[in-house]
Amino acid sequence: TALMPNLDTENPAAQNPIVENPSGDGFGPPEQPPNLVDVSAPSELSESMPGIEMIPDAFRDRENDPFFIRSPFLDSEATLSLEPAERELPSLVRVVAPDAMNSDIEEDGLVTVTTLSEALALAAEYNASRIEIAVPTLVSEPLKVEVDDLLITSTIGGSQIIFQPFDSVAMERSKMFTIGSHQVVFEDIHFVWNVPSGDIDGGTLFELNDNRLVRLTDCSITVSNPTLREEVYAFDVITDPDKLPSEDRRESGDFPLVWLELNNVVVRGQMTMIHMDYAAKLLLDWDNGLLAVTDYMIDTAGALEEPPSAAGSILLKLWRVTAHAPKGIARMRVGVSGAFPVPIDRLAYESVFVVDAPSPHFEFTGLPILDDSSPLLQLRGGSNAYVVEPTLNDAMLILEPFN
Repeated sequence: TALMPNLDTENPAAQNPIVENPSGDGFGPPEQPPNLVDVSAPSELSESMPGIEMIPDAFRDRENDPFFIRSPFLDSEATLSLEPAERELPSLVRVVAPDAMNSDIEEDGLVTVTTLSEALALAAEYNASRIEIAVPTLVSEPLKVEVDDLLITSTIGGSQIIFQPFDSVAMERSKMFTIGSHQVVFEDIHFVWNVPSGDIDGGTLFELNDNRLVRLTDCSITVSNPTLREEVYAFDVITDPDKLPSEDRRESGDFPLVWLELNNVVVRGQMTMIHMDYAAKLLLDWDNGLLAVTDYMIDTAGALEEPPSAAGSILLKLWRVTAHAPKGIARMRVGVSGAFPVPIDRLAYESVFVVDAPSPHFEFTGLPILDDSSPLLQLRGGSNAYVVEPTLNDAMLILEPFN
C-alpha cells in the first residue's frame, strides 16, 4: 500500500463574533450590546480633543464619572449601536442530497447545493477554494472549472460522479470535465463516463491546457466505450494556440507544461489514457496505480515549435504501477503540423508493463532524420517486470523515418 501524501487544506471557518462587555462582566451576547456611557474613556481624553465635549460636573448623571463624555453631534446620550455583521462569503461549498439542502450561507462560510455544476459556479463567483461532496453518487452534466487552486473532495470516503450529457447525439467532440489551465486537486472521487453510441467524434473525460498541477488522490477513472469509438481519451491536452481563448494563449517561444500527479489511481476503459494535440512538457507522476486501456497510454503529435534546450523531456515517473496498454506506452507522430520530436524519459520502479505484440512500448513515427546525437528515449529505474512473448522478440522502441 502506497503512503499517501496528506493534502493539508484548512477549513476557513470563521468564528462567531463575541462582544466584550466593557462594564467588566466578561462577554455578553450580541443582542445586548454595550452602552457608550458604560465605556470609561482613557486618561488621554481628559484633555481637550476636537469633536468631544467634556460635560461639567453639574450635568453628570453617572455617579460623577469624571470621564463621562458626550458627542456634540447628539442631543442626548449616545449609545453604541452594533450593526449586524456582514455574512462571510462562502469559502466552502458542499454538495448534499436534496433533503439536506440549506440554501443559507452559514456563519462559517459554508453554502450547500445539490449539484456539482452549482458548486463550481459558486466557487468561481466567490473564489472558494474547497468543494465537498457529501453524497455517494452524482449524475452530472458536463462541467467546467473556472477557479484556481480548487480542491474537490468526498467527505463520505468516496463519491461517484457519472457524466450524462443532456444531448444524446453530440454535435461536437464531447468533453465532460473542462479544467483548462486551472490548478485543481481531486480526492476520493470516482469518475464514470458512458460514451454515447451516437458520439461519432469521440471525446474526453478531462480536457486540459497548459497546467501547473492536476492531482488525483484515491480516485478512479472509468470510461465505458463499448462501440469502440475512436479518439476517446481520459485526458486530452490541448495546447494549440488557435484553439485557446485569447487570455489563455502563452507567449511565443514558451513551451507548454502539463503536470499530472496520480496517487492511488485506477484508469480503465476502451480508450487512450492521455492524448496531446501537440507534444508538451508532460510531467506524469504516478504512485501506486493500475492502467487498463485498449489503446495507448500516451499518444501525441510532435511539438508545434522547436522546444528550447531548457524544455527537457517528457517525464514519466512511475512507481508501483501496473500498466496494460495493448498498443504501446507512448507514441509520438512527427509530421507536417507537429514537426519537432520531444524526447521521452521514463523513470519506473516496481512496475509491470504489458504491451500486446507486435506493438512496441515506445514509437516515434515520421522522423525527418535519424540522429543519434540526441536520444529520443531514456529508460531509468529498476525492479520492473515486462510481459513478453516466449520468443523474446518484443520491441521496446521503434523509430520510423519520414517516407
